[in-house]
Amino acid sequence: MSSYNNSRQTDPGKESPEESTSSSRQNMFFQLFFEEAPYGIFLADFHNVIIDVNAKACRLLGYSRMELLGLTVQDLIHPDDVKDQPICSWKDIADFPGGVQAQRRYRRKDGIYIDVEIHLKSVAETDINVVMFRDITKQKQAEAGLRESEKRYRTLFEKAGDAIFILGTDGQETGKILDANQAAADMHGYSIAELCEKCIQDLDTPDAAAAAPERIRQMLDGHWIKAEIRHRKKDGSEFPVEISAGLIELEGRRYIFAFDRDITERSRAEEKKAALEARLNQAQKMEALGTLAGGIAHDFNNILAGILGYTQLAQFEIPENTKVQNYLAGIEKAGKRARDLVQQILAFSRQSKPEKQPLDLAVITKEALKLLRASLPSSIQIRTDIQRHLGIVLADPTQIHQVLMNLCANAFHAMRADGGILEIRIHDAYIDTNEDISQKNKSLHPGKYLKLSVVDTGCGMDEQILAHIFEPYFTTKEVGEGTGLGLAVVHGIMENHGGAIQVESRPGQGTAFHVYFPCIAEERELAEVRAKLLPPAKGSGRILFVDDEEDLVDVGKHMLEMMQYTARCYHNPKEALLEFAENAAWYDLVITDMTMPQMTGLQLAREITRLRPGIPVVLCTGFNRAVTPENTAAAGICKILKKPVAVQELAEVLQQILKKG
Repeated sequence: MSSYNNSRQTDPGKESPEESTSSSRQNMFFQLFFEEAPYGIFLADFHNVIIDVNAKACRLLGYSRMELLGLTVQDLIHPDDVKDQPICSWKDIADFPGGVQAQRRYRRKDGIYIDVEIHLKSVAETDINVVMFRDITKQKQAEAGLRESEKRYRTLFEKAGDAIFILGTDGQETGKILDANQAAADMHGYSIAELCEKCIQDLDTPDAAAAAPERIRQMLDGHWIKAEIRHRKKDGSEFPVEISAGLIELEGRRYIFAFDRDITERSRAEEKKAALEARLNQAQKMEALGTLAGGIAHDFNNILAGILGYTQLAQFEIPENTKVQNYLAGIEKAGKRARDLVQQILAFSRQSKPEKQPLDLAVITKEALKLLRASLPSSIQIRTDIQRHLGIVLADPTQIHQVLMNLCANAFHAMRADGGILEIRIHDAYIDTNEDISQKNKSLHPGKYLKLSVVDTGCGMDEQILAHIFEPYFTTKEVGEGTGLGLAVVHGIMENHGGAIQVESRPGQGTAFHVYFPCIAEERELAEVRAKLLPPAKGSGRILFVDDEEDLVDVGKHMLEMMQYTARCYHNPKEALLEFAENAAWYDLVITDMTMPQMTGLQLAREITRLRPGIPVVLCTGFNRAVTPENTAAAGICKILKKPVAVQELAEVLQQILKKG
């Protein structure tokens, strides 16, 4: 290699022996340093031409020593680096005694550029510049990767849908918000700058803030925690959040990293799910209760059939206007009320469809009020305003009773604190297409209606409550005091009856419910109603009567004979079938119960019609799931009568069937 003493040096002949020895030693040390240095070294002249290189420089750049000699330093530098950072001249470098440091990209022999860190220094009293460089490509790649990673994670931090907080952990800074993302600001109604002036406890509700120190202690102990708490927004409103937080370490410092998620919608969904599950459980309980009630009602129905049957038979045997006749009328009235109760139980258990019939709304209302008077406290006064000579409506008496009881129960609840007046009014009403009730209820047709009003002087309702009162499960009552189904049921009943319900209320001024029933007061329809009160029509024919209850067999026999029919009665269906098999041609009609031991009414009907096709069969039943239009038609049954069967109803059915035959 060349010695740096080759230029701008003093005359060797003038050196003393001591100076010559020292110079030789310096050259030896320089050569050793030059060749063994852990970084590449160029020696360049005044024009930046490379005049010497060490082995490390050759290895870093892939050139041989001879290939590098004669090149300028600029020949190795990336063009962009030369343009952006011009190479220093010899004079420029000489102006810096400590040298110049920079970063460049050097081109290897294979054309690949490597990142290098260079140190340029001018050698005193010479025309030589020393260029020392080391490969920092991996370092630059690591730095670029770190910058990209930081950028990526910063983007995730800023764009995350969940709120993210970075909290301090040192002394007074413990729990202080050091940084937060935009989602955290939006979620709480603050700017990021405002959040960074607060502690995380400032966002907690009082209950959540009280538990915050314990949560922070657990995190400082190294635990990653999850919890559901409530936060407070800038406007003071509260909302539920799910937090997930723990300790992280960055550049030797510890921080708490916390994720907060707004779970308002999830909480609502969970509450709705819990409510639906509760309703499902309640529905299952009600279904079980309904099944039990239906079974009891079925058995009770058979008992009632005997009581009413014997009573009606006795009424026809005893002269009118006697005390005994009055007693029997009382028994019949009580029996019919019990029958209606059974129908209500069957309807409750979904084992009976409502049956509409012509009825006097005033009578139903007065009967309901008798029950109400006994249950209402003396602080509530009942008043009635019932118009005389009202029209007749086509309705199910049990459901009308249900409407009255529900509306009156709501009125009582509104007045139970301070008492008041409960008024029941029934008047004729004519509705035309221009009236408000008609506009709001498109199913209402113009015509004559009965208007039943239930008016109270209670606490009243505001418009917000009025908008929801007919929704299922909506209630303003305390837990355990109501199901929220009463008015929804009333609304459904009125729609089923072709009517409507209207409500008027103001806070502190009471409430008035008005229900409208369409009238059927034509003379022909009234004649049909009155016909039910006449003695049963007489007829002729031979009838086979079958029922497993001996009392009902006895009642049936007397009823048929009273109507001048010839009847053979059996309580064992198999014995009845044997009788029919022997004398099939003798009978004109068969009446059978549905639920019997050994053989059901459907089975008996099938056997009878197999023996004699076309013979009319009447089926009597309280309720049975097996009785469907398809089953009864296939068994040859021409009519179904619901127990208990009234004398007039039975007489009418027999007349119709046998006249056709």
